[in-house]
Parts: sequence; structure tokens; C-alpha cells
Amino acid sequence: MRCPSCGAVHGDSLRVCPECGADITGGGRSMPPEVSQASLKSSGPELSQATQGARGGMPSPPGSGGSMPARYEFLEPIASGGMGRVVLVRDRHTGARCALKRMLPKRGVSSERFEQECQAARRLDHPCIAKLLDFGWDDSGPFLVMEYVEGESLDRRIRRNTLSEQEAKEFFDQMCAALEHAHERGVIHRDVKPTNVIVTPGGNVKLLDFGLAKTDDGASLSMSGAGMGTADYAAPEQRRDAKNVDERADVFSLGATLYEMLTGLEPASAPEVLATCSATAWPRPCSKTAPTSATSRKCSATPI
Repeated sequence: MRCPSCGAVHGDSLRVCPECGADITGGGRSMPPEVSQASLKSSGPELSQATQGARGGMPSPPGSGGSMPARYEFLEPIASGGMGRVVLVRDRHTGARCALKRMLPKRGVSSERFEQECQAARRLDHPCIAKLLDFGWDDSGPFLVMEYVEGESLDRRIRRNTLSEQEAKEFFDQMCAALEHAHERGVIHRDVKPTNVIVTPGGNVKLLDFGLAKTDDGASLSMSGAGMGTADYAAPEQRRDAKNVDERADVFSLGATLYEMLTGLEPASAPEVLATCSATAWPRPCSKTAPTSATSRKCSATPI
């Protein structure tokens, strides 16, 4: 039997092409309407047609959290958070190791949230941001495939040994560059914190997890008047109304992260930081025309 998608020839007993993941039985099912091809159009790189156009997959390996899309080989679990589970996989086409993320069942996380994360990540192409490689559906639901970044989380790096001022400055500069890139492309992260930053063996940082991101086209699944993010790092206005925040919310979170890098203390554990948060709960209006276009300059003026 010949695969109608990639042309590979397989035995008649197969239902899914192991090369590209396409349905080769002639009865393929398209993606659900909420993540149709049209909804995935953006200025970013095209995602693989194999995962956009077919559902199905290999049986669930232990620890994988769901069936494996046929293109990917499960290797081992990586992490499990509040909304999703991430596993290490190998791309059967390229041989590259990737991070595959799925929604956790029964956590109230909709497929639209995954689609929004995809839309935000596709806008971004920066050496300090983990790159989106693929997005698709199979019998276990939607999944994202991201660049796999070797290293340890900034949180673990701080816990292991408080950073020197020079290391903190270098990491901070890279995070500033990553967020400035995201902000220029209309993406607000809304969950900047040490656990969402990976430090590579070469001393570079990568910003991860745009699952709570907001884009400038109005795409946001949060409700007006509702908080969102991690309270210890979220700006006061984000705790009150996450839907209507702008890039300054990320700047506040970046400042809280810088505080932790320099002191080794979580912001909420420091009385002076809590006092600052209380004092800025209803800040004076700040002119958006002020000369603070660079994220690094914004953060230097943020009270922490």
C-alpha cells in the first residue's frame, strides 16, 4: 500500500504511515474544526502537513501521557505542570530530539488554549526562545512539539548555587532580548519566572512555555477582571485583570526573576517585596509614550 501523503510503500496491514503519520486506509479524518488549517495560518513557518492533516498514532508507551503521533518516538518523560505534560521524543524524519507537550486530562484546559499557545509561539524566532516545531491532533487530542533544550531550569540553577552578579546580568540581558523580541511581535508572555527559563550547558538561556500568552490581535482566553499567572511573579495589575495587561506585566515579572537571581530568595519570601507589591497595587498611570521601548530600560525602572 502506498501512502497518499509521502509516497512511501508499506504492507497492507498498516493504518498509519510510520514515515509521515498520514492515514493510509483511505478513510482519514481531518482536524477538528476549532484547529482547522485556516485557523493555523500566520506569518510563522509552516507546520508539518502530516500532523495537520491526519489523526491517529502509535499505542501509548508507559509514561507518555497518551498515544504517540506516528512521526515521533517516545523516549522519556520530562515534566508535568498545572496544565500539560511534556515528554522527550525523537522525530523519525530528522532524528532530532524534541519536546512534545499535551494537555493534562480533566484540568479544564481547552483545545483553544493549546491553539493560542501555538499561534503565539509561531510568531517568534529568537535564539533565547524555544522554537515551535509542530502542532497537530491524534486520538489523544492536540499536541505541540517544541525544540528540546538541554540544561537545567533557572530555578534549579539558583537553588543549586546563588548566581554571581555577572551570571545574573548575562542571563538577565538574554531574557530582556527574548521578551523584547516577543513584545515587538505582539506577544505578552504573562508567566515569566525562573521555572520557565532553561540555562543551557553553554550558559545561554531559553524562555519556555507560552501557554498563558496574550497576542495583540485580541486572542486571550482569560476573562476581564480575572487574575492569571504565578502570583509570586505576576504584576499587581495582572493579578487583578490579566486580560488587559500589556508588556509592562512581563517587565515586572522579569524584575521579580532578577531579584531572585541576585538574592536566591523567592520574591514572596521578602517582606520588602510584598510591601512594594501592596504599594503598587493601584499605581499611577504611566505614559506609554515615555522613552522606555527597550525591555532592559523598562526593567531597570521597575521596583523590586
